[in-house]
Amino acid sequence: MIPLPLYPPAFQIGTRPTPIQKVWLKPDQDSSAHIADKKRIVESEARDRYFMARDDTLDAQNAVWAMLVEHLPTIDEQSYTKADDGISFGGQLVLPNPSEPLMAASMLVADDLVLMRRHDDGWRLVAAGLFAPSYWTLAEKFDRPLQVMHDPVPGFGPGSRKAELINRMFDMLADDIILERRNWSFHGEGDWFTPGHHPHNLLHSETTDAVIGDMYVRREYQTIRKVPTTGDVLFTIHVTTQRLRDVRNSGEAVELAKGVMNLSPDQQGYKGLEQGRERLAAYLSRR
Repeated sequence: MIPLPLYPPAFQIGTRPTPIQKVWLKPDQDSSAHIADKKRIVESEARDRYFMARDDTLDAQNAVWAMLVEHLPTIDEQSYTKADDGISFGGQLVLPNPSEPLMAASMLVADDLVLMRRHDDGWRLVAAGLFAPSYWTLAEKFDRPLQVMHDPVPGFGPGSRKAELINRMFDMLADDIILERRNWSFHGEGDWFTPGHHPHNLLHSETTDAVIGDMYVRREYQTIRKVPTTGDVLFTIHVTTQRLRDVRNSGEAVELAKGVMNLSPDQQGYKGLEQGRERLAAYLSRR
């Protein structure tokens, strides 16, 4: 199967249906660093900064735990071994917390795990282990419909056609299919845990090459999968970051530059590129 492009057109739904197979949540070279960072966040941050769950989601959380316990040994048998009471990960037995099994599941993988549930007003975020937010906080999105969660995103807010399409897409998701998509943004630093609000004007027309080169592009690989036993939807987010000076030397730099230049004014504002868009695109286009 042809890989998804690293830098698809911005602000498109852009999902691709894929039969459930071994690519789901496949570890990569950043997985160990991600999990180590999750442990650091657990030790240093308030709990509602990285984990929240409604009381009525316990069955769905247990279902996600069971899905991972079955799946992970099939993709990395050296790191994961199924055990009677849980799963052996890195040589240590991991057991689910009876009251928060999604939290234990979140510590097994690099990806963030977000549970969505259908309500009369759309699909709501009802539980999540969130360790790599990109300028948003779990508390501000928790137990809110998707279209309200997406209100700041140009073209995705309440009443928009894209919001309606996403709700319909979740409604029609089959048990044997995952939806894949990618997203990208720019950050001044390479940290994965970036809650809060997006800074404006990441750069300006006179920003030097050295400063731009030290900026990062943040890529998100997302999957959407139905939880068959409960009818909920599991949304996963896997984040990687790369310095722009390294992106510039890759074959994808021109693709990213085109994506930058195709942003509309409101999309530029959302991505913190009110100024300096041309400067950034020019930097990426030079080899």
